Amino acid sequence: VTKNPAILGHVQVALHRELSYYTKDAWRGSWDADGGGVLMNQAVHYIDLLLWFMGEVVEVSGRINSFKHAANIEVEDSAVATLTFASGAMATLNLTTSATPSLGASVHVTTDKGSSLTLLEWPEGAEARLITNGHGDEIESLPAYPHGVFPNVDLRTINDQHIGFHTKQIANFVDAVLGEQELLVDGPEATKALRTLLAIYESHRTGQPVKLSNAPWPTVVTVPDSVHI
Repeated sequence: VTKNPAILGHVQVALHRELSYYTKDAWRGSWDADGGGVLMNQAVHYIDLLLWFMGEVVEVSGRINSFKHAANIEVEDSAVATLTFASGAMATLNLTTSATPSLGASVHVTTDKGSSLTLLEWPEGAEARLITNGHGDEIESLPAYPHGVFPNVDLRTINDQHIGFHTKQIANFVDAVLGEQELLVDGPEATKALRTLLAIYESHRTGQPVKLSNAPWPTVVTVPDSVHI
């Protein structure tokens, strides 16, 4: 068992998507073109952050479903999962695009010393706020809801808030190709969250926990034809 100070984690994604989000473009909400629902499109970013804190995932167990948008999409709008890490640590995922109003997303980690931190992203697309009790019993927190009470921010506004981050990521990739700086996120690192969420799909399909091996990428995972129960 690898030593890692993080022992317990949780990701909550409670986002709001209107029907128009899925119907505006024909590819949205399909397995072939979209690749998945809340796991593949929204939660993957927060799963990636959780893994950065907690290390290598060795086993997952999960379920997916479509509650609000089942009549209009093939993929899931909700998912839950438990993750076990190489260190022995554990984490849970609670994910949906059916929340009204949107409550944003958060990543919570507890360490073996009892300290904890939460990164809270609300409104969606905004810079995350850090809440921590890493200094004994003292809790430090930035205001969680600075712009009012639970507004549903339109998707265009959310995406506009990402432009600066995407620009920096693309610039780093170009500079790495030119040999001018190191690639900040390489292929193996980028696939860790993807492999984890694909294993959740496989766990749902089989009804069994799925162990993540050290087999080279890609690992073929068959997603279900339907997630509607």
